[in-house]
Amino acid sequence: MRIFVKIAVVPLTLFFLSFLAFSQIYKWKDKDGNLHISSTPPPPGVQWEKKNPQEALQNQKPNDAAAAKPANQPAEEQKIYRDIKVILYETDWCPYCRKAGEYLKSLGVNLIRYDIDKNPEKREEKLRKAPGYTGVPLIDVDGILIRGYGPEHIKEALEKKRAQ
Repeated sequence: MRIFVKIAVVPLTLFFLSFLAFSQIYKWKDKDGNLHISSTPPPPGVQWEKKNPQEALQNQKPNDAAAAKPANQPAEEQKIYRDIKVILYETDWCPYCRKAGEYLKSLGVNLIRYDIDKNPEKREEKLRKAPGYTGVPLIDVDGILIRGYGPEHIKEALEKKRAQ
C-alpha cells in the first residue's frame, strides 16, 4: 500500500507543479495610471509586461513590502503617528507580542520595545502601570494602556492621541 501511495503521489505532485512552470504574470497600467498585476492578459491596446512567477519572486526585494506605504494612509498621518510614543512590554515567546510589534512598526509609530523576561526593571514598571495585569503584551500609547493585542484598540488609541 505504501509503495502505491508513493507511486501515485509523485506523478500527481509533478503534474500540479507543472502548472506553475507554464503560468505567466502580466503587469500593466490602465488609462488612470493604476497598476494591475494578474495571471490573465490585459485588454487589447494596453502596453504590458509579461513575467514568469519564479523570476518575479526571485527579483522581488525583501524590503519592498515594508518600505511601501499603505495606499489608504495619507503621508501626513504617518508623520503624526511617528510623533506618538508607544511602549510595548513583551516577551520573546509570545505570538501576540510579535503581532503587536509588527502592527505597530507598520503604522510607523515611535516604538520602544521591552522584553520583561530579560529586564526585571521594565517588568516592575509594567506592573506599576497595570497593577494586577500579569499578561503580555501591554501597550502604552502615550499614556493610554492596552492590555493584550487588539489592532482596533491600538488604532483607536493612536487616533485619540493624534486628535489631541
